[in-house]
Amino acid sequence: MLTRRALLAAPTLLVTPASITRAAIDLNVAAGRYRIDPSRTVTEFSVGQVGGKGISGQFASLNGEIAIDPTDVRRSSVSVIIDTASVSTGDASTDNFIRGPSVFDTKKHPKAEFASRSVQQVSDRAATVQGRLTVRAISQRLALAVALEDFDAGKEAVFTANTSFFRSLYGMDAGFPFYKNEVSLSIRAVCTKIG
Repeated sequence: MLTRRALLAAPTLLVTPASITRAAIDLNVAAGRYRIDPSRTVTEFSVGQVGGKGISGQFASLNGEIAIDPTDVRRSSVSVIIDTASVSTGDASTDNFIRGPSVFDTKKHPKAEFASRSVQQVSDRAATVQGRLTVRAISQRLALAVALEDFDAGKEAVFTANTSFFRSLYGMDAGFPFYKNEVSLSIRAVCTKIG
């Protein structure tokens, strides 16, 4: 039988709702519908250059939703819309060129859109999301490597997504081969739970 002294000497584990949430971060626990918060989301891209530093920048406006199915992650979905005119490289002339007809042609095609077609869970926190990326009215297959970075039960979640694609597939081959064909894209999306 434990004495009063033994009970007082025993180590105490303090379990709080926050610690429970942190310990159980995975896609199944985070099931629900989320809306991306553009004001707290970072969307970065880069294009390499032969013998140079290339071009890198961000898109200031990205909207969309992420839905994680509570019974089967494979039935989840991702939809993303990027306002291509919100591009920023830190150089006004480069920004105007990217917005122009040789690249995004934002006056005719103001948005780039991704819509998922299938989701394959690869670990507790990560999934490969296959879908279609539409840019300049051209749609091509694209895979996103998506991961759940953080999760606050009932409130919000943070997801990361990484991918790359060949810009020539979308008629954006200006500057090639001095500027490389491959575009790297990374997103860190803070999302509010809506369902």
